[in-house]
Amino acid sequence: MGLALWLVHVGQIIVIALMLVVVWWAAWLPWRYLTMLVVGIVCFPGIVVLMGKYIVEEEQEFVRGLMQEAYARLELSKSRIEILDKHGSDLLKASAADPILMRAVAGKPGEHDLQFRILNRRIGADISFLMDTRGAVVATSDPTLSGEILPFAHISRQPCGVKPAVTSPVAR
Repeated sequence: MGLALWLVHVGQIIVIALMLVVVWWAAWLPWRYLTMLVVGIVCFPGIVVLMGKYIVEEEQEFVRGLMQEAYARLELSKSRIEILDKHGSDLLKASAADPILMRAVAGKPGEHDLQFRILNRRIGADISFLMDTRGAVVATSDPTLSGEILPFAHISRQPCGVKPAVTSPVAR
């Protein structure tokens, strides 16, 4: 089908070119103008094809660059998730035993946010927070979460009744 369509287009170009030449010939224009017309008609499709190829190649290169960047970001995310999957429970156990967390559990909401930032840096997390059973943030390394009630608190509760001390990651 591609070859037949290409031949139809070439045939259309030839018919239009012949019609233009006949009209100019009948108008008794000088040979110089007729020669320029024929050269223009013959060269124009080639120029359009070259420009089209250039645009298509540039677009394909741009898409390849976007895809490579997207794959790189996906690989980074994948490795972070794998690390969290491998070491997440150990990280939670170590964080739960930390004195900063123990003081935050016993203290008032928002009172231990600065110490929680220290805990956050110590464990290498992007963000960490402590929630009560309602989902209200008691202590956090991110001041914008202080006092918030998080809608995904029910997700962090385990079916066996155990409530985790630290939850990660946060989706905004």
